[in-house]
Amino acid sequence: MSTDLQICSPVNQSIAIAAYAQEHGMRVVRSYFDQGRSGLDIGGRDALQRLITDVQSGYAEFKVVLVYDVSSWGRFQNSDEAAYYEFLCTQAGIKVCYVAELFDNDGSPLAMILKGLKRTMAAEFSRELSEKVYAGQYRGTCLGFRQGGYSGYGMRRMLIDAEGARKGILQFGQRKSIYTDRIILVPGPANEVAVVRRIFREYVGGRSLRQIAIRLNADEIPNLLGRRWVYGAIRRILVNEKYIGNNVFSRCSKKLKQRTVYNPPSAWARKDSAFEGIVPPGLFYKAAERLARQREEPTTSEMLETARRILARDGFLSIKQIRDEPGVVYSQYRNRFGSMRELYEIVGYKAQRNLDFVVPRLRLKGWRESLTTFITEIIDESGSRTRRDGWVIHVDDAWTISAVILQASQYKGRPRWVSRRTPMNTDIVVFARMTPDGAVPIDYVVLPRIACGPGRISLRNENGPLLEAHTFTSLHVLRDLAIVSAMSAVACG
Repeated sequence: MSTDLQICSPVNQSIAIAAYAQEHGMRVVRSYFDQGRSGLDIGGRDALQRLITDVQSGYAEFKVVLVYDVSSWGRFQNSDEAAYYEFLCTQAGIKVCYVAELFDNDGSPLAMILKGLKRTMAAEFSRELSEKVYAGQYRGTCLGFRQGGYSGYGMRRMLIDAEGARKGILQFGQRKSIYTDRIILVPGPANEVAVVRRIFREYVGGRSLRQIAIRLNADEIPNLLGRRWVYGAIRRILVNEKYIGNNVFSRCSKKLKQRTVYNPPSAWARKDSAFEGIVPPGLFYKAAERLARQREEPTTSEMLETARRILARDGFLSIKQIRDEPGVVYSQYRNRFGSMRELYEIVGYKAQRNLDFVVPRLRLKGWRESLTTFITEIIDESGSRTRRDGWVIHVDDAWTISAVILQASQYKGRPRWVSRRTPMNTDIVVFARMTPDGAVPIDYVVLPRIACGPGRISLRNENGPLLEAHTFTSLHVLRDLAIVSAMSAVACG
């Protein structure tokens, strides 16, 4: 179930499953619940991931998985994904029964057809619902009503009835309870309004986003969540038109758990002067002009000239100095030169701090690029079609794969390899365990994403049977997978 509007859903399903178990002489020994989680993908569904892990481990104490109906696996946009999770259960010798369906999941042609149809219907239901919800949000925005989300610093959500009469301020976490009620934005507390105006004035006056955040923290002014300010939060205030009373929606969209799409202004839903603003429009547009100028990256020679000017003035060069320099954006330096070490060499500055630690990190990044390219070549040679999107490799437009480089470290006298971030949400993830100096890979752990768990992965010299079974000294297994994929693509036309 997805929302608290379906709060009885888990109870009803449990009652139906218990009744089915009793009628068929079964005993329920374990339950898996994913409450309040989207069924569009497996990400965030810890219970489903735990079920699959228990099934694949070989130590599950049950022989049957009772599922309420076919759509309870999830309303995946690729209906084969739900079939895949059922296949993992049956492959492990565990039968799957759908207690609310009128057919027996006995593997017969009729059962296969009905399951495929119901999976497709579940996916289509989510797609149609998404379109209807988006259309309603678009119309509501054009009428001047707030569409979900927090009010933001300096603003508050006001609940109004169908006639437009104000009913009261909604506190943090509160929602409207009557379908015909609507929400608009109104100015928040006077102290917050004053801070928002101060942010605009200081930015237009020449201070950087980071400098403004530092000054607010120095004055012990917390943000809306009671935390310290960061420059990203300052920027989000400066670009938001709600502070001049405009209601804007759909600047970016992420439908059905797909990749975020940044829409052109012509596709935005908007109503100008929908509610009372707290920043003068002239001040807002001056800030917008400065933000636009900063997005225009300077040339390499201009960036080096600025770095040399800072070095001549202060006698040394650091990330903090570049960040604090008026009109300079540090991320542009990082993207242009890769690292401060590279910048130091170009301008002829010898840093007092030892930057040798940067070399292994850059080497690991290079290894990730090399490994991703190598995997692409292996799959291409097998006859499959690949398409690369950043670090993600799409194979035959049917499945995806990504690579993670694991740097070795010592923990209680023993080596271990821990991913610095959560693996990407691809079907297959290749983990390359590197030598302590990051020079060459030791071996490769090739895992389905659902077996990686929700967080970072940690490997040791000796791992459990599941990980050891997926550990290889070469990537020949990817060639085998790609050959099967290519054959399937040909068979399906």
